[in-house]
Amino acid sequence: MGIGTMTDPQLPEYTNNPFIAHLPPPMSVREALTALTDLPAYDPAERRYPAHLRCHCIQRLARYFDPMNRHLALENRMGALIRQGYIGRNPHTTDFIYRLHNNHERMIRRDLDVTLYPVETTASGFALIGCSGIGKSRSTDRVLRLYPQVIFHDDPMALVQVTWLKLDCPHKGSAKQLCISFFREMDRLLGSRFQARHGAGRIALDEMVVHMARIADLHALGLLVIDEVQHLMQAPGASREDLLNFLVTLINKIGLPVMIVGTPAALPLLQGALRQARRASGIGSAVWEPMPEKRRLGRIRPPHVGLSMDPCGNSADRWDRRRAAR
Repeated sequence: MGIGTMTDPQLPEYTNNPFIAHLPPPMSVREALTALTDLPAYDPAERRYPAHLRCHCIQRLARYFDPMNRHLALENRMGALIRQGYIGRNPHTTDFIYRLHNNHERMIRRDLDVTLYPVETTASGFALIGCSGIGKSRSTDRVLRLYPQVIFHDDPMALVQVTWLKLDCPHKGSAKQLCISFFREMDRLLGSRFQARHGAGRIALDEMVVHMARIADLHALGLLVIDEVQHLMQAPGASREDLLNFLVTLINKIGLPVMIVGTPAALPLLQGALRQARRASGIGSAVWEPMPEKRRLGRIRPPHVGLSMDPCGNSADRWDRRRAAR
């Protein structure tokens, strides 16, 4: 948890909004490329290391990240998703107070659709679809880490802002399990007891979703990411529809941006759900296709890596001859 540093919002619609002002400024393509890149450390002297140490050096490749155009576009879209959602939730406006009143009334009636005061909603929904192993989750994590997850505010009111939260879709598509996961993650970040208060087994789903929406609004949650959404395909029809309708309600009624990540198996289901979410077309969706066959690289061994990637002690010439003989 940290106290955010005010930055220049750069755009008039972002001015005088503490939730946006404490975020890093929007990045140019060059800045995003630098921020996302993570190249493994290398020293030519490592070529002479014994094999058992070079095996450890290879593990650095697990953290290697060299952004492509799709990653830079993802950073731009997620940044817009967070900031645009905060426009309609500015604590300096009366709409923010109206939201608190609406949340209180929803708690009393245990109905997420109750609205005492109409408020502006600027949130959008966004779907990232790609085959398994293409890097959706890791790319999303790297972009999220560009933003402080928790920010403390003391003006215009004492408030702890949670910029983003990432959850895995329940295996059985249960909206109740999603709420429990939400409470658990908020407890981990804030040291609260939301799960004990609102996530007990005896509490009805209608009450849980109202408390989840209230907490998301109270702590100015900027983006809710639901990963592995293809799990919904294994859920019964009623559970599947309940969860999707709940996510759409978070966007349309609560004003919370929601990002959905999954494989193409869930694409037909998600297309129908996102069409119900207002302003979803403003950010759109992204489908990451595998690299075309003609553009695939048969062997990747960057010149700066050299023989440190060969823990068996074979020379480069011998390694090349063995591949040529196949």
